[in-house]
Amino acid sequence: MLLSSKVSAPISTTRHLVRGQRVSLRRQLADGQGDLIGWVLTADADGLELLDRQAHRHRVDSAQILALRLIPLIPPGRNPENGDRSILARMLTDLTGAEVTAEAIAVGRIRDLVDDVTPALDMIDAGRAPSPGTVLISGEWAVLASPPQKAHIWAAWAALHNARNLAWVAKM
Repeated sequence: MLLSSKVSAPISTTRHLVRGQRVSLRRQLADGQGDLIGWVLTADADGLELLDRQAHRHRVDSAQILALRLIPLIPPGRNPENGDRSILARMLTDLTGAEVTAEAIAVGRIRDLVDDVTPALDMIDAGRAPSPGTVLISGEWAVLASPPQKAHIWAAWAALHNARNLAWVAKM
């Protein structure tokens, strides 16, 4: 993602960032410039630490930052209503061990269901991951064994791992 000079922010703004916000930045590298998108883990006047969507951590010093802006916490992804329900049913069957039909599935955008990824960041920092049978990610889809209202942290965890849409069993 290219950033124009119009979105440049004073370097001191890094100390105003808080854990869990998502930012896009352009930074000075030894061999040129590079862009980085990620969730803020820590931020102070000296710089920030980000978690990118591949779960890699990046420490960026304030002196390296050329442009910085806040971006939506979770990108929208494709319209979940257009997802292939038969594929989602197979994924849910694999996840839960029980036969799931396409008609039993509910879908939604993660960004419409999750407004805070901080608990998932805390879980990653603690080295925790979902237990088997909780969540399965394939591309931009995550399937949950429980409705997102009951599995909020796993929906947020899936968003941190590049999922954009959720599917879950709405009825059996």
